[in-house]
Order: sequence, then C-alpha cells, then structure tokens
Amino acid sequence: MFPGRPTSRGRTRKQTEGDESMDDDVRSRAPEEEQDEQRLTTGIDEKSLKAAVWYTVAQIAQEEEVELGRSMSEPFVAALTELVYAQAEHLALELKAFAAHAGRSTIREEDVKLACRKSSVLQELLDEEARRTIAGGSTSTKAITTGPTKNAATAAKKTKPKPTRVGSSAAVKSSARPPAD
Repeated sequence: MFPGRPTSRGRTRKQTEGDESMDDDVRSRAPEEEQDEQRLTTGIDEKSLKAAVWYTVAQIAQEEEVELGRSMSEPFVAALTELVYAQAEHLALELKAFAAHAGRSTIREEDVKLACRKSSVLQELLDEEARRTIAGGSTSTKAITTGPTKNAATAAKKTKPKPTRVGSSAAVKSSARPPAD
C-alpha cells in the first residue's frame, strides 16, 4: 500500500522521489515522540535506562568472572546488555497486552504467569516465590485495581450488610420510662 514499505507478503514496493522526503520527516519524529511518552510515563529516558541495565549486567558479569575464573570481554557484556534490554522490552509489551486484554490498566500476578508460561524453570521460580510470599503474609506484591474492569460480571461484588432487628415494638414501649415529675 505504501511505497518503500514491506507488504504482507514481505515484498517492498517501489518508492517515488516525493515519498522519500515525507517518510524521512515522519521517521525522524517517531522515536522522539516515543521517548517523550516514555519519559512522561516513567520519568526515565531510554538512555538512562540502558545505562542502568548495562551497569547491572556488568556487575553480574564480574561476579560470574570471579566464581568461574574466566574473563568476559567488553563487547560480550555490551551484547548481553542489548539482549537483556530487548527481552525486558518484550516482556513489558506482553504484560501490558495481557492486562489490556483483561480490561485492566494494572499488571497483576496472573499476567506475569501468562508471560512466563513457555519456560518451566521460570514458572517453577514464580510458583516458589508466590508460596514464599503467601507464607510470609506479605500482600505488597499483589496489584490493586484502580479502575473498573471491562466485564462487570467478573468484578468483585460488595456484600451489603443485612439489617438486624434490635427489638420488637412492644419491647420498646415497655422499656420506655415515664417522664419524671
């Protein structure tokens, strides 16, 4: 449909001269808009986040170097950092999609379990962590839903307290004191 863009069959259409200049303008603004959105929602820009991931990966690599007695090159750590960052981005998108599919804006434990369903090792680690959290009595890892759910039938219903009768009308009359003179 659009020149210069791959079609659904993977073929690229021919691009005319006028289309290229417009595409360059659109492409140059898109990453800036995405970074602005990320900065507004998280308060962290992509560059700072990648630096933090690199620092963490480098620290873990140093610990493993000591434990294994082997050295890791700087390009290896950089490539590993890119891999970790890409995996984290992919996981974030999956979690967001699972929550949105359920009609929520909050990511919950079940979304994480769905995202990790393909890895039995990860699933076991999550189950172990859930058991440990439940045994400890901590509810800090549970998400709190802030908005209404998409399907009202699945929302938790509040129970109304039943009215209780304190006494019969005859008992109230007999227990009343006559006015004092």
